[in-house]
Amino acid sequence: MNLIIVSGLTAALAAIGITVAIERFGGRRGGILGTVPTTIIPAAVGLYLISGGPVFQRAMAAIPAGILVNAIFLLVWKHVALQTTRNGKSNLIRAISVSLSAWILGAICVVWILHAFAFEMLNEMEVALTGLFALVFTGLVSSKNSHPSPIGTNTVKLRVLLARGSIAGIAISCCVWVGSMGYPITAGIISIFPAIFLTTMVSLSISQHQAVPIGAIGPMILGSSSVAAYAVFVMWTYPYLGLFQGTVTAWLFAVLAISAPAWWWVHKFPSQSKIGPITVNP
Repeated sequence: MNLIIVSGLTAALAAIGITVAIERFGGRRGGILGTVPTTIIPAAVGLYLISGGPVFQRAMAAIPAGILVNAIFLLVWKHVALQTTRNGKSNLIRAISVSLSAWILGAICVVWILHAFAFEMLNEMEVALTGLFALVFTGLVSSKNSHPSPIGTNTVKLRVLLARGSIAGIAISCCVWVGSMGYPITAGIISIFPAIFLTTMVSLSISQHQAVPIGAIGPMILGSSSVAAYAVFVMWTYPYLGLFQGTVTAWLFAVLAISAPAWWWVHKFPSQSKIGPITVNP
């Protein structure tokens, strides 16, 4: 129980820092900086300590496919938001309901495919790499064709930051708890519930113009590939290097292999406006 609580609190603190970075640096830069592996770290450590072995390997293997479902969530959000923007009005409830429905449907399909086919035909590493390559391709395409990403200058309320952290923390705690019950694939999917994506989209849509979250979607999809890469790397580093060295090594590999090239990729295209200050008020 203590490990579940610690994992959730760590994830909550990380989520707050990530969303502030996204708002501070804008869609393109923040989309990459804000999606480096963070909340996945306590989830992976918790699952490894509680389960380990085949359960941990299968949970990590499911994460790239799960993040691909998150990409679908963001793309659906973008489509709905663009439709409402063109119509001259914003419908936040519609964007939330449609995109979350798409995520739930996608998550159910992924769990079914992994249970029924993928792990029967491929080993854990092959499943993980297939999901990772599909996610990177989706990120490259969506970020190349991304919309302008202006930077919001409105104040971010402290209660909004706390809400973001709470949602992420609950999702990670549920992941570790489910993993302890022996459901590795479901735990892997829950660990990447789009808590940060959802709270970022909602809060930016409320406090800023719709263009702010829409412009961040492509870079966020590409940047989140580093989280999938981290899940792939820890499948090897944890058993051979231990938790501390394995975490550091996997994080560095993920950032160098995905985040750094992604930063270069998004800067090949039109840059965003000048960075502005962001303040946090209670």
